[in-house]
Amino acid sequence: MAGASGRSVAYDLPMSKLVRDLMRRDVISIPQTASIWELSRLLTERCISGVPVVDAQGDVVGVVSRADIVRCMQDLPRRRSQENGFYVEDDEIPPSASVRVADIMNRAVISAPSTATVSEFSRLMLAHRIHRILIIDGRKLVGIVTTSDILKTM
Repeated sequence: MAGASGRSVAYDLPMSKLVRDLMRRDVISIPQTASIWELSRLLTERCISGVPVVDAQGDVVGVVSRADIVRCMQDLPRRRSQENGFYVEDDEIPPSASVRVADIMNRAVISAPSTATVSEFSRLMLAHRIHRILIIDGRKLVGIVTTSDILKTM
């Protein structure tokens, strides 16, 4: 890789470091029964881009992100009313009120053991084009590693 001077720069990346050493254990999740409005508020308030989805027992059942909300909102029909010859949005009931997280989440959860290396995680993220990998013990969520967590190790 070339540095600012154009010369090759070698980085000492801790790619052999174990994921358990950098995973976050205080994972923010959302119930599958929550509305996408509640999801949007959670992501915005916590400044995060996605979260694991859990059922009533706390088992992981999916993953959802801001991109899933945007895709969903594009597909929802807008309620419109005609006023003075113009169509205006009817904001009385937002279309997201009836859509649940379970309706838009990705059920294919990419997970890995906490004993995996940062290198293995990086390859998995690149292969699946994802920004977070869950650490699951059985069906229980025990941690999460994001691309930001990996970048912080550099």
